[in-house]
Amino acid sequence: VNQTFQCEDLGELNRTCDWILPDNSGCAICKERFFSREKWCIDCHRGCLDCFNEEECLRCDDDHFMIPTEDPVCHHFDTLTNCINKTKTGCIGCEDGYKLNNRRCIECGGNCKICNENDECFTCSEEYVLIQKKCEHYTTIENCISEKDDVCGECKEEYHLSDDKLSCIENSNIAMIG
Repeated sequence: VNQTFQCEDLGELNRTCDWILPDNSGCAICKERFFSREKWCIDCHRGCLDCFNEEECLRCDDDHFMIPTEDPVCHHFDTLTNCINKTKTGCIGCEDGYKLNNRRCIECGGNCKICNENDECFTCSEEYVLIQKKCEHYTTIENCISEKDDVCGECKEEYHLSDDKLSCIENSNIAMIG
């Protein structure tokens, strides 16, 4: 109602405000997705249910996440790639070949297929062997001519595999005379 006791459309206040001030001069409590600045309700950042201001989300939509150590903004789940389980705080678990880094999945690298956050590898790509939790090409093992299951698969003709299959040992030419 205006000064001449005529009804006026509250338009923007109805859209943004949960509790309009008694004199219709602004808002006391804003709706979800808005924050209060002076007596007005301002849009939160996209994907944000509640926010402190334009830049700082407090709570995200169901299909959005926020990583507080990065920035207080909600990002769409589509930006979480190679993630097994997407949550409101980022990834929990990554696909093979990826590791968690600040709640996002990044490539393991170094020809590693399965790794952890500490860059320790547990399974290597084809033609690579696992040596001290790193993947090395099988040719780094002297006299190794192939890889199988992350270890040396076969040695040159004059050599045989060690028990741990991470080295090739020269065959002995000692013959027993009897």
